[in-house]
Amino acid sequence: DNSDIGCYCRDIELQEMLRIFDEETQSTLPHDDPKHQCLQSVGHESERVSLVRAVFLACDKDKDRRLKEHEMRAFAKLSGFDGSNDEWSQEYELLCVDNALDPRVGIDCTLFQKLVDDNVDG
Repeated sequence: DNSDIGCYCRDIELQEMLRIFDEETQSTLPHDDPKHQCLQSVGHESERVSLVRAVFLACDKDKDRRLKEHEMRAFAKLSGFDGSNDEWSQEYELLCVDNALDPRVGIDCTLFQKLVDDNVDG
């Protein structure tokens, strides 16, 4: 993995991100919306999984179950990314390539969970 975006986020950091996203917009889809079936909990899920799912939903402004470059940038910025727009474009492209994704399609909730849980330095 050549990308630097994978970074472990503590629960308290995810809660703060969610608070910031909630302040920015009050229009989120309910968790039972069919557009977010991939994010539905199956049985009992941990508080952390629920928290990561909520952050994903908050980032997913167009509600297509994928985080495009600009949507992922909001998360990256709150995670400490302080590079320019051009640097972010390169980082996002590399992240997608490293994970065999088309950057135009975006990052799904499974990869987002993996990135947020990545505690290995890039």
